[in-house]
Amino acid sequence: MIRIETSATIDRPIEDVAHYVADIERMTEWTDMTVSRRLTDGPIRAGSRAYAEVAMGPLKLGWTYEISRVEPTGGISFKTVSRSALGMDGDIRLTPLAPDTTRVDYQVEVHTRGLLRLLEPLFRGEIARGETAEVGRLKAQLEGARG
Repeated sequence: MIRIETSATIDRPIEDVAHYVADIERMTEWTDMTVSRRLTDGPIRAGSRAYAEVAMGPLKLGWTYEISRVEPTGGISFKTVSRSALGMDGDIRLTPLAPDTTRVDYQVEVHTRGLLRLLEPLFRGEIARGETAEVGRLKAQLEGARG
C-alpha cells in the first residue's frame, strides 16, 4: 500500500469546492483518472458506486469504488470495492478558512495486487508525485473557473 497525504488552500467558497470534488464525471479534469463514471443513479450519497480507470504506460487499470461519505460542505470519502490489480481509497476533507477560501486535505491509499504489487517499489515515488499534483490541478481548475 502507498499512502499519500497533501493539502492546498483554494481561493473559492467551500460550497464550490465541495460540489466540484463530489462530481464523479469531472474527476478526470483534476485527477490522473482517464475514466470516471457513475454506476449508481440519483444524487451522489453514501453507497453510490463509480468506476475509475488510469493508464500506466500501455496498461489500463480500472476499479470500482463506493462513496462512504459525502457532505455538502465537508468533502467526500471513497473506498475500493472491486478486487482488481489497482484500487484507491481516499478522503477529501474541506475546511472553510474565510468566505472565499477553503483548505483541502487529501489523503489517498493506493492498493496493488498481483504482479503490480511486486512492482510497487518501482513506481511508489511516481504515484506519490502524481497524487500530490492532483491537488495542484484541483486548485488550478477551481481558481481558474471564476465567473
